[in-house]
Amino acid sequence: MRCRAKSWSNFLRIDENGCEHKVRIEQDASEESKRAKACKLQEIKREIYHLRDSVEKMPSTALAAPISHYDYLTVLLLLSSLVEEITRVAGEDESEEDEIAS
Repeated sequence: MRCRAKSWSNFLRIDENGCEHKVRIEQDASEESKRAKACKLQEIKREIYHLRDSVEKMPSTALAAPISHYDYLTVLLLLSSLVEEITRVAGEDESEEDEIAS
C-alpha cells in the first residue's frame, strides 16, 4: 500500500475490523536527493553572501581603488563556477515519488 504524508508521526493503519496494524515506513531516495540539493543550494547562497560581506567590510580606500584584469578574471571564474554548480544541482533528475508506507 502506498501513502503520502507530510509527517508520519501520527500515522495509524486500521483495518475494516478496527484492528490497528504496525506500519513500516520507507523513505524514497528522491526525498533524500531533494534534501541534499536544498543543502547544496544553501551552501552556494552562503558563499555568495560571505563574499559580498567581505567586500563590503573593506576600507573605503580599498573600495575606491581600481582593480586589475586579474581581479576581474578571478571574480568571473568564481561566478561561472557557482552558476555551473547551481545549474548542475537544479538540473538533477527529480522523481515524483514521495515517502512510501506499507
